[in-house]
Amino acid sequence: MSGIHRTWIDSWDKTKNSILNGEVTEEQAAKLVYQRKFRNTLSKKRQRNKAHVSGPKDDSNEQVVFETTLVAEKGQTKDDLSPLARRIADGVFEMVKQKGYQPMKLWEQTADCVYITLRLRSLRPTLK
Repeated sequence: MSGIHRTWIDSWDKTKNSILNGEVTEEQAAKLVYQRKFRNTLSKKRQRNKAHVSGPKDDSNEQVVFETTLVAEKGQTKDDLSPLARRIADGVFEMVKQKGYQPMKLWEQTADCVYITLRLRSLRPTLK
């Protein structure tokens, strides 16, 4: 297993254990994943773009501008991902949609890791 996959699994395991131990509810966990995995990573991505680009940047032509892994577990197929992981990822996905973004949810897998990734084509929410 690669180091990055191990990091994703360890991160999700911490969140999952806090739910199973009763330290946080599923709703609170989804908010934590939203903040840690989506909002903080998106903020870093925006800062990097500002540092490298002067003036306004039109990112509409890019296929993928932002991607972050929400949950990851050991396994080889989509069926190996726990229902809890699916519910948390769905909750985060809905939060992102409510903020005006148009996310894509992708199920991905390697030989020993299955994970859900959230992908955006724009770093800014669409106007309603």
